[in-house]
Amino acid sequence: TIVQTFNLKTEGDKLTGTVAIAFGDREPFTAEIKEGKVDGAKFTFTTVFSGPNGEMKSVYEGTLEGDVLKGTSTREGGQSRPFEAKRK
Repeated sequence: TIVQTFNLKTEGDKLTGTVAIAFGDREPFTAEIKEGKVDGAKFTFTTVFSGPNGEMKSVYEGTLEGDVLKGTSTREGGQSRPFEAKRK
């Protein structure tokens, strides 16, 4: 199981914050959001995680629908996964 926790902040069209990813029972990896943008209900941002296998860059993009973020996370190298995040 992969659990992602988003801590997002917006100021105008700028999106900042962090993303934490936990794989199973392991301690989560946390990365700052870079190049974050908001355009209406659409968002995009980039993260770079440093882990035991080196750095992993991902691009997140999607839309905000009420209290739910829906979109895709594309890892450098082409692997893309859908995600859905609900506000706590």
